[in-house]
Amino acid sequence: MATFQTAWKKSDGPVRYFQSDREIQLGDRIELRGFLRKRRGSVNYVPGISDPHPEMEHNALFWVGVAFDNGTFTGAIVDPDTGCTRKNVVFLERGPTDAIATVPEAPWE
Repeated sequence: MATFQTAWKKSDGPVRYFQSDREIQLGDRIELRGFLRKRRGSVNYVPGISDPHPEMEHNALFWVGVAFDNGTFTGAIVDPDTGCTRKNVVFLERGPTDAIATVPEAPWE
C-alpha cells in the first residue's frame, strides 16, 4: 500500500482552526456545520497531543475527534497542506479537559 505524502506533519506544529492562529485543544467546544444542520460538541482527539489512534491517523492524514452532545462521535479532517481544519469546524469556547470522552475503538460514523 502506498503512503500518501503531505506538506504538513504533526511534528510541524499544532493543528489550528481554519484561517486562524488559534490552536485546537482538547475540550474545546465547537460547532460542526453541515449542509442542513449544525451540531455542537467537544474536541476529544487532537493529532500531536492525544495518543495515536489508528482511526484518526493513517496514511499521513489526520482527523480531529469530536464527541457530540447526543453521544455520537466523528472526525474532522485536517487539511494536509496547511495543518488547519476545514471552515465547517467553528470554535465556540475553551472547555474543561477533565470530562473528555474517549475515542471509540470500533469504526465510527
